Amino acid sequence: MIAMTAMILSVGCKSSRRTAAAEEPASKLDAQVTWVLVKIQGEAVKYADGQPRVTLVVDPEGLMLSGSDGCNRYFGPYEEPEPGHIKVGDINATKKGCPEELRKLPVRYMPLLKGADAYRLSRDKLELLREGLVVLTYEPQVNE
Repeated sequence: MIAMTAMILSVGCKSSRRTAAAEEPASKLDAQVTWVLVKIQGEAVKYADGQPRVTLVVDPEGLMLSGSDGCNRYFGPYEEPEPGHIKVGDINATKKGCPEELRKLPVRYMPLLKGADAYRLSRDKLELLREGLVVLTYEPQVNE
């Protein structure tokens, strides 16, 4: 748990506002950094205009994950049994009624999030893996 926390805290930007130009990572990640899903099982996620983004927020102090699956808000605990490996606990979610077209992505996303068993974190990318394969890829949210 400490290793993932240290990795997460060692990557990020000085503020939640990022520009198109690459920034040097700060020494600590803001606890409020929101990661946006950009690939699912290697396939680019295409969001329609106005479609809510699939997001992930990692709270290394409380060992909690939260975010949006594109329809509902979710939250739950995680553990790091050894460096680079994670175990996602029971995920709870709101039960908002969403249009059919918004329900397709959460149906794919949630099992992959729950089944993640490892992670890779770089300056501007977070990857969750299952059995050695990247299943979810995130980039920091850009606030405009």
